[in-house]
Amino acid sequence: MLKCQLKSNEEASDVSESSSKERMGNTLSAQERMAAVLGKDIQQARAEFEQRNQKNIETRAKDLFEGRIAAIIGFSVGVMIHIFLRTNPLSPITVLGELEKMSPPLEVALTNGKPTLVEFYAPWCVDCGLMADKMSQLHAEYSSSINFVLLNGDKPDNQEAVSRFRVEGIPHIAFVEPGGSVATTFVGMIPKEILHDDLDALMRKKPLPYYGINVFSDDLYDESSSDLPSDT
Repeated sequence: MLKCQLKSNEEASDVSESSSKERMGNTLSAQERMAAVLGKDIQQARAEFEQRNQKNIETRAKDLFEGRIAAIIGFSVGVMIHIFLRTNPLSPITVLGELEKMSPPLEVALTNGKPTLVEFYAPWCVDCGLMADKMSQLHAEYSSSINFVLLNGDKPDNQEAVSRFRVEGIPHIAFVEPGGSVATTFVGMIPKEILHDDLDALMRKKPLPYYGINVFSDDLYDESSSDLPSDT
């Protein structure tokens, strides 16, 4: 009888302990219940969890701060570059000089099977400077399909080309077909739209929508193509 009572007391104690653990399990977080299953101290596990959580919060705050700093720096650099370019633009003549450096040799351009735009300019030419930005934009758009040859008409080395193209005023812009014939020539300030449309037609081997003058004919307004004089 005594043994039965002791056994009942033990069973009641086990049930009470089990119920206590179950109630405790219901009040623990998932991390704490896992710690209990693994036999870890719950207080220690809770302290470790809070420490990791605090570290994650600090890391996110640091990343956010660094991201904002990077954004501020990037914006500031962009503003500085914009201000520099606005206050220190390349001079028009410098732009034309750079385009001249990128030009293929004239004879190569006239014989490589591609159409060619030839422009004669000079450092003192006001209209040349005013058209420099337009020419730079057209070069960026068409230089993969059309030769751009810029020549400083004041240079002694270019005097033979000046005579060959019959340059008497600048800017002098000649549109040359792939075979070497000059389709038309423009002298002076020309709107970008006209140059653009003629370059597009020249590239597509279509009739030019705009004609300038024919410097190789007695009739300046003769719209037929003219062969260039031989390079002597």
